[in-house]
Amino acid sequence: MKKFIFLLYGIVAYLIFFGTFSYAVGFVSTLLVPKHIDSEPISPLGYAFLVNTGLLSLFAIQHSVMARPAFKKWWTKFVPEPIVYAVSANINSTSFFGVIVFNGSTMVMRVYSFN
Repeated sequence: MKKFIFLLYGIVAYLIFFGTFSYAVGFVSTLLVPKHIDSEPISPLGYAFLVNTGLLSLFAIQHSVMARPAFKKWWTKFVPEPIVYAVSANINSTSFFGVIVFNGSTMVMRVYSFN
C-alpha cells in the first residue's frame, strides 16, 4: 500500500510539473495561454523589474539550497527516500516556476533587433 501511495504521489507530482512546464512553453511561444510573454504590461517598468527580480531570486535561492547534500540529508528526515526527488521537483520547479509564470510582470523593452 505504501509503494502504491508513493507511486501515485510521484505521478501526480510529475503531472503538475508537466502542466506548469506546458504553460511555460505557451507563455514563451504565446500559444493557447491567456497571459504570455508579449502581453500588454500592467505595471510600470521599475515595479515589474523589481517583482520579476524578486521572484527569480527566490527561485534561485530555493533551488540552490535544495540542491545541497546537507539539505537533502535533513530533508530525508521528513520525506521518505523513494519520493524525495518527486517532492523536491514538485516543490522546487512547480511552485516557484508557476509563481514566476503566473505572477510575473511583463516588461516592455527591446532586447535585440534585426535590421
